[in-house]
Amino acid sequence: MEYGRTLASPPALAEADALRLPFADGAFDRVMSICAIEHFDDGERALDEMARVLRPGGELVMSADALTRAARWPDLYRAHCARYRVKRTYTHDTLTTLLRARALHVEEHVYQFREQWSEHLYLGLSAHGGRVSFNAAAALIPLVAASDRLARPEQGSIVLLRARRRSE
Repeated sequence: MEYGRTLASPPALAEADALRLPFADGAFDRVMSICAIEHFDDGERALDEMARVLRPGGELVMSADALTRAARWPDLYRAHCARYRVKRTYTHDTLTTLLRARALHVEEHVYQFREQWSEHLYLGLSAHGGRVSFNAAAALIPLVAASDRLARPEQGSIVLLRARRRSE
């Protein structure tokens, strides 16, 4: 918020509780939630609010920790969750079910860090690394992206999706 205020053309900024958004029903054409829902004590209530403020026909764009192979590395998973206060992870299927109950239809989804080695890298860096480790790993981004294009599409560390609220 502080940085946003310093920009030459600052965006409209509002600090609010994600579980009680201070906006009217159907106030927005698009709602964006990037790597947030996994940190909420009540992710379903946050989804209720996102759906409530989205106009009929509006679009929800979101991402969430999926960590579909976390059971393979339980210590890394626990360290990641503790470090970043992750309360729950969400797969595409889980989010599709939750969004459908809120009159939102998932139109598109994709996973990132799809290969086992890249998901292990993501978990390891997030659990024990930090800013320096992520910057050092930046050179691997093209390799991860190329590997994601060839990997099974239904597994990975992060799920990104786009959903639309049904018109009433």
